Amino acid sequence: MKLKNLMKSYSFWTALAGALVILVNSLGAVFGFQIEEKLISDIVMAVAGVLVAFGIVTLPASTKDKTTESDDSQQSSVEEKNQQNEDND
Repeated sequence: MKLKNLMKSYSFWTALAGALVILVNSLGAVFGFQIEEKLISDIVMAVAGVLVAFGIVTLPASTKDKTTESDDSQQSSVEEKNQQNEDND
């Protein structure tokens, strides 16, 4: 994946922010301070939301929804075939 595309990825930025929080908390333990995780989470999500809203970062469509739709169409095809087989018997 190209760096330019990676930089536009929502998951990249949230993963990077998470890694930075862990790093800062580790350094904070050495120097005697601690950052509240809820505060960091709220800040990261707010910044990520603004970047998505301005179109700087793209939020990928949920793969679960695509999988569910595919599974539903396959299930309905199987049900139709079973109904046809019952009608033929």
